[in-house]
Amino acid sequence: MVAAWESTASKSPLQIEAKWGMNPDALPAIPVGAHGLVVIDCDRKNGVDGVTAFQTLCAQYSIDLSGAFAVESPSSGLHYYFRTDVRYGNSRGSLPEGIDVRGVGGYVIAPGATLSDGRSYKLKGSWDAIPALPDALAAFLKRKDVSETPSLPTKTEARPAATEREKAYGHDAHEKNCAELAATPKGSRNDTANAIAYRTGRMVRAGWLECGAALSDLFQAMIENGSVAEDGERTVLNTLRSGLDDGMKNPCEPLPIVEQGWRDMANRWIEAYKAKQSTLEAFIESIKSPFEYECAPLTYLIDGFIPEACITMLSGDAGSGKSSIVMKVTDAISKGSPIFGTPAKSPRRVLYLDKDNSLPIVRERMTRLHIRPSSNFKYWGGHTGVDAPNRLFADQGLINWINNGEVKPLIVIDSQIAFQDGRESDSNDIRAFYAPLRRLTYSGATVIVLHHTGKGETTKEFRGSNDIKAIVDVGFTVSNAGVTVLTKLSLTAFKARVSVHGELAFNYVDGDFVPQNLIEAKNDNLTQLLRTNPSITKSDFEKMAMEARFSRSDVRNFIDTG
Repeated sequence: MVAAWESTASKSPLQIEAKWGMNPDALPAIPVGAHGLVVIDCDRKNGVDGVTAFQTLCAQYSIDLSGAFAVESPSSGLHYYFRTDVRYGNSRGSLPEGIDVRGVGGYVIAPGATLSDGRSYKLKGSWDAIPALPDALAAFLKRKDVSETPSLPTKTEARPAATEREKAYGHDAHEKNCAELAATPKGSRNDTANAIAYRTGRMVRAGWLECGAALSDLFQAMIENGSVAEDGERTVLNTLRSGLDDGMKNPCEPLPIVEQGWRDMANRWIEAYKAKQSTLEAFIESIKSPFEYECAPLTYLIDGFIPEACITMLSGDAGSGKSSIVMKVTDAISKGSPIFGTPAKSPRRVLYLDKDNSLPIVRERMTRLHIRPSSNFKYWGGHTGVDAPNRLFADQGLINWINNGEVKPLIVIDSQIAFQDGRESDSNDIRAFYAPLRRLTYSGATVIVLHHTGKGETTKEFRGSNDIKAIVDVGFTVSNAGVTVLTKLSLTAFKARVSVHGELAFNYVDGDFVPQNLIEAKNDNLTQLLRTNPSITKSDFEKMAMEARFSRSDVRNFIDTG
């Protein structure tokens, strides 16, 4: 698209393919007013539920929505499409708060469009069944007055067509602007977005950039810096459009004619710009057999339990012991200590991310489990004074931390629901949460996710969308035989993309999780010792067994259980 995007939007497959080839991350949009449509945009954010408000209004005025054509946005809003011959503008008229209108001069992101994090605009109807705008609803809308001044540049004099050098310059500047916006921290995002959108609008009006693609790029940057998740799509788009409109009123002046040295540099920009468009085809052709890439063999942090560079989930009810056993595991891994029959390995860094437990609970648990964290064990909870952001897993800083050592780290997430944006039952929200976690494993990190089970028959393994099972590499359900204390833990595999134990059983003894097979072997040896000394007292037997290198807790547990 170009500056006058509504009148010049294209449905030509060739034009669309060419434009999308130059901007593969752009989102398709529909100029609704140009196609005899008006869209009621109902949003949900900042405590205002526009969807419910619209449905309530329609019920009150007997407006039938049973045959409505609706599209669900990634933020759980709804776009209702209607056919109309009347020119409506983009004012919400007398509709309730939380509802916008898109008509002449407006557009909506098209059904089926997918954001980079996997969320999409989901179609709820058929294109052949877009209903006419009901009269009762039309009464709430504001017609577009032909005398309204559209948001167009004040300079209307003819301008020379943009040169290839100017387009290359604009493309380079736009990429840097988007990178700056994506990295902008909270507190200055709105001002930065407005300033960058203004600069972008100047280049759009000068013909150096395409308006629709540029807006899509800026919107993607606002997704990456967290603005869309916190402020909502409508607020972000309004900020960007305002800046673009202001910038288009003051277009960039043509670049001056350059000397040969600068001309050569401009030519290099142009060639680089053109080369970028053909890299996809070259990359696809360059893909080799999986056996031709360097790859270390599959290994385990704990044999048959935690595979390296994979995503492992442990799910269970509150009190099942999943956090305790994972903390014990992470402590051993951070120190390179043997555990559960797996011999000692090289110590590795551990990052434990916790939004579920307060500092007193964390300390009590570590004390009970005889854990004194080493310098490799980084426990990031609320007590640090800085909450781990939900978008941490997509942060390049975390990737850099992973790559800082030859031995790749273990990352624990406690728990999924505390770090996930959106709904755990929504497949798009689940895939958006796990996509950056998968990228962490591509860098060599091992990821453990703690999650909860439900009470229903379909949630006994884990709570939420079935896509969870499709995504994780290994999954165990954790249960505890005790009600208020840890006694015997059972881990049952519900997903195994690689070879793991189907069942694991541990006895919780004095801060340790002892595999059931080890307990049985120790008890057999203690039984043999007792048989050779049948008349010995309890105290003498305890002393004799400890001299034979059995622990006091093992001996007393054997005596207490008969």
